[in-house]
Amino acid sequence: MKGKLGGEIHPPDKSFLATLPKLMEIAQLPGLGIGVVQQNKISWTHYAGYANADGKTSITPESVFPAASLGKQVFAYLALGLVDEGKLGLDTPLREYVKEDAPTGPLGEKITARHVLSHSSGLRNWRWNHGMEFAPAFEPGSKFRYSGEGFYYLMRCVERITGTGFEALVQERVLKPMGMKTSTYLWRPECEGRWVAGHDRGAPENNTETRRKLYAAIQESGMPLAQWNDDRISAELVKLLELKEPPMPNNMVPNSAASLLTTVADYAMFLTHIAWSQGRATKSRKQLTPR
Repeated sequence: MKGKLGGEIHPPDKSFLATLPKLMEIAQLPGLGIGVVQQNKISWTHYAGYANADGKTSITPESVFPAASLGKQVFAYLALGLVDEGKLGLDTPLREYVKEDAPTGPLGEKITARHVLSHSSGLRNWRWNHGMEFAPAFEPGSKFRYSGEGFYYLMRCVERITGTGFEALVQERVLKPMGMKTSTYLWRPECEGRWVAGHDRGAPENNTETRRKLYAAIQESGMPLAQWNDDRISAELVKLLELKEPPMPNNMVPNSAASLLTTVADYAMFLTHIAWSQGRATKSRKQLTPR
């Protein structure tokens, strides 16, 4: 929260905390976790309410939240690191990396990582069935249009560029180096018993049981996690869930746009790193604007 002196970040005051239960009631919010990053460290946290409104399980510092679209920022950091290394072209058409199930038409051929990361690709948020068109609604870079599936397509491009499955890649390049020990886009045994139930538990491919089954199948396969890319995981989910066709991108796990699981402390570590490195931002991070 913005402070009175110089715009510094400060933890909420007692008056705000006194109103918090009423605000949660108005918002029909069973529980929450709050963290404040101040002077390059986590200076304050607060937990209230229930992780599971049915079971009356309390929110604690150990609670693991489905962070949903907050995972996009973590993935963007990973992608821009690849740009800095010259492995991903910020303005290279993404169809040069992945042509299968790629955006279609003349406009689809123009979409770049810059467009996806700035939500100016023109793609819809998500397709809901395999028959829907996967094409931009306007010239990429000319307007804003929020697109989760754009992020997912870029994830597939990153997998192709690096030859590494997304979960292994994000663990290696972001989560582990930043000390985000519990965070995952897939599932970790440490999440067991710490899950925070969302209001909308989502499609079966995204639920806790499916994550457990997929994680177990990967462990039992004896195949390194790095080899579990989108194609292999999609085929495995078809078998595990007895599906007639591959899951739609919005229902895939891991998913750079939507499947992050994390704690308040873990995500605050990510924000701390971003805030600390802001003054040393690389060229690609400074210039991430539509062209």
